[in-house]
This record gives sequence, C-alpha cells and structure tokens, in this order.
Amino acid sequence: MQKEIMTKGAIVNCFDVYNDFSGRGVYTKGSKATKRGAHAVVTIGWGVDKGVKYWLVENSWGKYWGEKGYFRIKRGVDEARFESWPYCYGGVAADVVPPRVPSRSSA
Repeated sequence: MQKEIMTKGAIVNCFDVYNDFSGRGVYTKGSKATKRGAHAVVTIGWGVDKGVKYWLVENSWGKYWGEKGYFRIKRGVDEARFESWPYCYGGVAADVVPPRVPSRSSA
C-alpha cells in the first residue's frame, strides 16, 4: 500500500466499522466492539504517533467528523480488515484513485 501511494497517489480501502470507531486518535478496535457495517475511504499516507504506526485516511463524513474529516487507523496489523479486504464494493481494495485535475472549461 505504501508503494502504491508513493508511486501512484491515494488508494481506496474498505474496512469494517465498529461501534467504538470515533475518528479521534489512532483507531484500534476494542475487544468488546461490535460490528456496525462497512465503509470505503481514501488512504493518503501513513505515519507514527507515540510509537504506533498508522494509515492516514480521508473520510467522506465531512470536515467536522474525526480529525477535520480525516482519521488514523493502526497500520501493520490489519485493523478492522483495513489491509486485507480483498474486494471493495465490487472493486479491488487497493484501486488507485486518479488525481482530480480541473479541466480548462471548469476553471
């Protein structure tokens, strides 16, 4: 995933959403969390916070949700199937998202 982001840009991921998912801090599913559904998001990068590796993800729930519309999810442990979901609503989980380039007519 890191190589794809570095060479081609953001990628689409799907993951399981649990009742303890708030979008604040680096998300790690709690041991008593219950599954609420699934969601597709755009992964734009990665990092480390206080020794915890994470993916940096853009969400579609608005800029007032999570960390100004973004969230972080633990990296390297397949948290909530984030790194291994084989299909993402009919497509491959790590499809490349082409950059949004405005056309001359939209400027």
